[in-house]
Amino acid sequence: MNKAAIYHRPESEYAYLYTANELRLRIRTAKNDIQSISVVAGDPYNWQNGTWQKSANVIMKKTLVTETHQYWQASLTAPFNRLNYGFILTDSLGNSIFYGDQGFETLTSSSNDDSGLMGANNYFKMPYFQEIDRFKA
Repeated sequence: MNKAAIYHRPESEYAYLYTANELRLRIRTAKNDIQSISVVAGDPYNWQNGTWQKSANVIMKKTLVTETHQYWQASLTAPFNRLNYGFILTDSLGNSIFYGDQGFETLTSSSNDDSGLMGANNYFKMPYFQEIDRFKA
C-alpha cells in the first residue's frame, strides 16, 4: 500500500457541502493500489458509556483515474449538521489501514468490528454544515 499517495484535506475540494445537508468527500490514492475504501463517520457529540458512537460506514466509489492516481468519492448526511469522519482503505491483498486527521493506523484482520479504530479525536472534522460555506455557482 502506497501511503505516500493517499491524500485528503478537510474543508477543501476534498470535503465540501454539495447541498445544505449533503457533505461530499473525496480521497486520492495511487492508481491500482487500493481495492476499496469506506468512510466511518458519526456525530462528534454522540457518546454512550464513554464510547463514541459511529453511525455511518459508507462505501466510496471510484471516480476519476489519472496516469498516477485514483480518486474516490462518497456523500454523507448528518442529522445535526456536524460530523467526524475517517477512512478505512483496503488493498488488493486484504490489508487494511485507518486514515484520519492524525495519520494512519494498521487494522488487524482478526478484528470483526471497528473497535480498534483511532479515538474520536483522531478523525477529520466538519464542525458544522454552514450554508454560507457552500459554493453556489
